[in-house]
Amino acid sequence: MIEDQASGQQLIQRLRDEEPRQVPAPIARQPEGDKKTRLAGISPMIEAGQLFLPEDAPWKGEFLKELLAFPSSRLPIR
Repeated sequence: MIEDQASGQQLIQRLRDEEPRQVPAPIARQPEGDKKTRLAGISPMIEAGQLFLPEDAPWKGEFLKELLAFPSSRLPIR
């Protein structure tokens, strides 16, 4: 599931156009509520270990840093 807003729209289109192997077809979803509310709604899934990230993704370190600092971080949220 990918938020059908801003950069999410670009990602959805790219995944649909390129159809990369081992990547499921994206499901576009309209976000409801603000970022804090949306994160609070999925936090139990993350805490239960249901968030899977590739071991060798070049963006993984930055993603985790941003995720773990949210919402009090001064990092820009894209």
